[in-house]
Amino acid sequence: DFDKLFRLERPLFPLLGHSDIEDRCGRQIRERRHHLDAFGLVGSGHGQDRQRVERWGVGRSVGMFHRFEIVDGGAPDDQLGGNINTLRDLAFLADSLNCVTVMDTAVVVVSAVAHVEVVTERMWNFAEERGLARVVFINMMDRDRASWADCLKSVHDDLSTQGKVAALQIPMGEERSFCGVVDLLSHKAFKYADDASGSFEVVDIPADLQDKAEEARATLMDDIVESDEALMEKYLEEGELSEEEIFGALAKAVAEGSLIPVLCGSASANIGVAQLLDVLAKACPSPEDRPPLKTTKEGEDVVIEADAEGPLAAQVFKTVHDQFSGKLTFFRLWRGTLAPDSGFVNVTKDTKERFGQILFKLGK
Repeated sequence: DFDKLFRLERPLFPLLGHSDIEDRCGRQIRERRHHLDAFGLVGSGHGQDRQRVERWGVGRSVGMFHRFEIVDGGAPDDQLGGNINTLRDLAFLADSLNCVTVMDTAVVVVSAVAHVEVVTERMWNFAEERGLARVVFINMMDRDRASWADCLKSVHDDLSTQGKVAALQIPMGEERSFCGVVDLLSHKAFKYADDASGSFEVVDIPADLQDKAEEARATLMDDIVESDEALMEKYLEEGELSEEEIFGALAKAVAEGSLIPVLCGSASANIGVAQLLDVLAKACPSPEDRPPLKTTKEGEDVVIEADAEGPLAAQVFKTVHDQFSGKLTFFRLWRGTLAPDSGFVNVTKDTKERFGQILFKLGK
């Protein structure tokens, strides 16, 4: 079913960050979706690290589409979404910014050790200028000198300019004792195996974290209901909301940019990535939910609404030359429907052109 295969129902998101921290996270996401044939740590010579070393960044994944599967005990969800692992080196900054222009939600990966760094700030500012929803993932929580509190403060001070930073989790331990996360919305604790397999069990919140979790959840709920006056009144009267109401309000606030969810984990230890994907699936805007695209045509402002029945509007954001397939053009379809061997107008060259084969990128 061509239409079902190519219609994205979950967000397209780039991984933005400094150094190799978002690279580790991206590879772990692809591993979790079974789209890597080998998973390796940065510098190990395995997995995509080998390809990056051989081709100096140009071989990095441009786009990868995968099925979202909710892992918190709910019904399986096989709707389609995808991510782009951006080039984090300053030499490739323009390439990364091109990728960001076609995304729905920006996942900003920050080191729990080094906190917010220069490239992270620049990518954040660009995503904010584009009006993208943003989610922060604090990575490397298992490293020496990792600090959840200090990194959260850095995110608040150095990145948050419009939206309010809201922690959806608190870590279970830090540095070498880091073993999982406490989800503040579901009141569940996810304790991970120590073999980097990504397997976890749902356990009771540890006694030493109960008070901290209650306090953090109260703050989080206040931040979420601020975006909906009717929901705030109900919360103040009844003291509790349903999961559907909570995630509905959270999704609204994230899409508006008034709330910046913060999660934590360790990509190298495979901790917290599953919960990150859950939040992306439940609380981030899909291509149909995001604000319409604003652009210009012949000097006039144009607003492009997501509409499969409307006239074709697509944006090319990357062109590569593959040694086997030849010239490959990556594009984001904003409006309309595109079929193989169909025609379109190249507005840059003002010429009519035709598509040949349409491919769907999976894996590295």
